[in-house]
Amino acid sequence: MELKRYWQIILKRHRTLLWIVGVILATVILGSLIATPVYMFYANVWIKTTDPKVNLVGGTNLPADLASLGIISADLVMYGQLAMIKNFTLVRKVIDDLGLKDRKGQPYSERALLNPNYFDLLIQKIGVKVSLLQNTQVIQVQGFSSSPEEAARIANRMAAEFVDLYNSNIQNSAKKAYQFIQESIPKCSDRLRQAEAELTQYKIDNHVNNISYLREKLLTSLVTIKDESDTNDREVAESEKRHEEIKAKLKKIPEFRRHSMELRNNPTLSYLREKLMDLESTLASTEVKLTPKHPAAQQFRASFTKLKEEYGKQVAKIFYGETSQRNNFFDTLLQNLTESEINLVIRTSRQQFIRQQLINRQTELDELTKIETKMEPLIRKVMALQNNLNNLMLQEQVTRLASELSLSNAMVVEKAAVPILASHLKKARWFPKRKILVMLALFSGLLLGLTVIFLQEYLDDSLSDPVEAEGFLDLPVLASLPELPPLEAYTLEAVMGYLPWTQAFWALPDMVKAPEQAGGAGVWAVTSAGAAEGKSLVAASLGWVLGITGQRVLLVDLNFTHPTLTSLWQAPSGEGVREVLQGTTTLAACRRQVGPGELYLVPNGQVEGILWPQWAPPVLAEWLAAEKADYDAVILDLPAIGEGEGAPLAALGEHILMVVAANHTPRLQAARALKQIQRCRGHVRGVVFNRSQKYELRPLVSQAVATVMSWALVQRLAAWLASAKAKLWTGK
Repeated sequence: MELKRYWQIILKRHRTLLWIVGVILATVILGSLIATPVYMFYANVWIKTTDPKVNLVGGTNLPADLASLGIISADLVMYGQLAMIKNFTLVRKVIDDLGLKDRKGQPYSERALLNPNYFDLLIQKIGVKVSLLQNTQVIQVQGFSSSPEEAARIANRMAAEFVDLYNSNIQNSAKKAYQFIQESIPKCSDRLRQAEAELTQYKIDNHVNNISYLREKLLTSLVTIKDESDTNDREVAESEKRHEEIKAKLKKIPEFRRHSMELRNNPTLSYLREKLMDLESTLASTEVKLTPKHPAAQQFRASFTKLKEEYGKQVAKIFYGETSQRNNFFDTLLQNLTESEINLVIRTSRQQFIRQQLINRQTELDELTKIETKMEPLIRKVMALQNNLNNLMLQEQVTRLASELSLSNAMVVEKAAVPILASHLKKARWFPKRKILVMLALFSGLLLGLTVIFLQEYLDDSLSDPVEAEGFLDLPVLASLPELPPLEAYTLEAVMGYLPWTQAFWALPDMVKAPEQAGGAGVWAVTSAGAAEGKSLVAASLGWVLGITGQRVLLVDLNFTHPTLTSLWQAPSGEGVREVLQGTTTLAACRRQVGPGELYLVPNGQVEGILWPQWAPPVLAEWLAAEKADYDAVILDLPAIGEGEGAPLAALGEHILMVVAANHTPRLQAARALKQIQRCRGHVRGVVFNRSQKYELRPLVSQAVATVMSWALVQRLAAWLASAKAKLWTGK
C-alpha cells in the first residue's frame, strides 16, 4: 500500500486518533498532578580497593591493592562491598533508628524497603536503593519517600551505618591481626636462631667463612697460572726451535755425528734429565708454598744448579775423549746444545706442573661452587626470617594503633541535603516526572490510536471514496456530495444554502438523462442499499435543482417505512400517496407546491394500513404512466433495497440513482442491492456518492490545537486540585 494511502487513513479517522491521544494525555496529566509525589535523595560512599586487612597482616610482601593481583578486577572488589551494604541487619537497624512504619503502623520489612521495584515504590512510597556507579569506586545510596526530609534521612543513615559497619570490621580485623602478630614474633625469632646456627655449623664443617673472598682468590690464582702456562708454552716452543737449530748445525760436523747415538742413549744423561725434571717440579711447588729466601727453597735451588753442572760435564765427557783436533766453534755449539737440552727439560717439567696446578685450581673452584650452592638456601632462609621478623615488629605497631583508632577505606563523600528553594526541590522529585510521563503518554496514545484506526480500517467493509465505489460496483459515480456541516435547522433550504452541496447537483440531470429522452418526461428513482444513506435528501435536492432550471417536477414520497420528505420541506402532514392509491383522493388534491419554480411534493400519506395490491409495482407503474405526462420529471423517493420492497419499486424509474454513503454502506450489501435491482429488470444509471470527505491537514491541526487548549484547562484544574489537596494536608 502506498504511503499516501496511510496518510488518507489517518486523516479520515483523525477524530478517533485525537480522542484516544487526548484521553490518555488528560488521564496521565491529571493523575500526575493529583498523585502524591515521591522524592529521591542520594548519598555517595567512596571505597578504596586497597584492602586494609592486607596492610595489617601482609606488610610490603603482599599486594595491598586486591585488583593488582591480576586474578581479580576492581569491579569485583566493588561488587563485594556492594553485597556488604545489602545487609538485612543493616537495613533493620536503619528502620528501627528512623522509626519507619507503614500505613498500618507496623515497621517495614527489610525485603520491602531494600531495592524495591518501580511499582512497589509507587504503592508504598518509601524505599532505599544501593547501586555501584559505573567505572568508579563510589556506591550510591538512594533514599525514597513522599517526604523530602525523610528521603534524605534514609539515604544518609544507610550510608553512615555502612561506613560504621566497615570501620567495625576493620577494627575487629586489626585486633585479630595484633594478637596473631604477637604470637608469631617469638616463633619467628626461634626459627631465625635455628637457621643462623645451621648456617654457622655449615661454614665450620666446610672451612668457609667468606665465600666471595675465596672465590675471588681462586679466580685470581687461576688467571695467573693460565698466564704462566701460556708463557711457558711459548718458551718451550722457542727452546725446541733453538734446540733443533743447534742440532742441525752440529750434524754437519763429523765428530758430532759419530757420537750423536751415544748422546741420545747415554744412561747417565737420561738419569740426570729425570732428576732435573723432578727437581724442577719440587722447586716450582716449593716456590708456591714458600718464599724465595726460605732455606728449603734455597737448598733446592742449589741442588738444581749442581745437577745442571753435572749434566754439562757428562756431555763434555762424551766428546772430550776424541783425539781429533777440535775447534772453538764446535765447543760453543756443544755447550749451547747442552744448555738447550737442560732448558727444554726444565720448561717441559714446569709445563706439566703448571697444567697440574690448573687442574687443581679448577677442582678447588668447583668444590667451592658446590659448597656455595648448598649454603645459599641456608642464607636465603636466614634473610627471609630476618625480613619476616622485622615486618612483624613493624606491623605490631600498626595493628596496635589500628585496633585503638578508626581505620577505614570507606567514607561518605556526599551527603543528601534537602534544598530550600522549591525550584531545586522539583529536581529531586522522582515521581511523577511530568515531562517524561507526558512524552510517554503521547507516544503510547499515538501508538494505540494508530493501532485502533488501522484495525478499524482493516475491519471496515464499507465504501470510503468514489474511486473505490466506482471500481467495486462497476458503475459511474455521477455526483460526489460533500459531508454537510452542522446546521442549526436541518431543512432543505438550509442544505441548499451550502454551496458545495448545490454545486454537486448542477450536472446531474444531463448526465443521467438518456439522449433519446432528452426532450421528454422522465421518472427518476432514488434508492440505496441500506437505511440512513441520505437518499431522501438527494431526491429533494435533485428536485430543487430541476425546479430552478424551469422544469415542472413532481416529487413523490414512496418510502412507506421511513417517510422524510415532508419534514425536509417543513410541510404540514396530510393526505398523500397512500390515499391516492386507495382511491380516497386525487393527486391534484394532495400535491403541494414547494421550493423554487414548479416543484410539487406528494407526501406519503396518513393512512396506517395499505394493502400490497394497492402499491404493487404494476399498479404504481400504471399510475405513474397516467400522471407523468403533466410533468417534465418525476422523482421517486424509494425505500432501501435491503428493506424488501425497494428493488421492485426501483424498477419503476427510467433513471435509477443508487445512493452510497461514504464509510457507511458495506460492500457486500451494495453489491447485493445492485443484483436485486437487476433481477427486477431495473437499470442503474450511476451512483451518487454521499458524505464524501476531503482529507485535509488543516482541520486536523485545528482540532489538535483545540485539544491542546482543552488539556491546558485540564492542567489548570489539576493544579488547583493539587494545591487544594496540599492545603488540606498542611491544615491551612
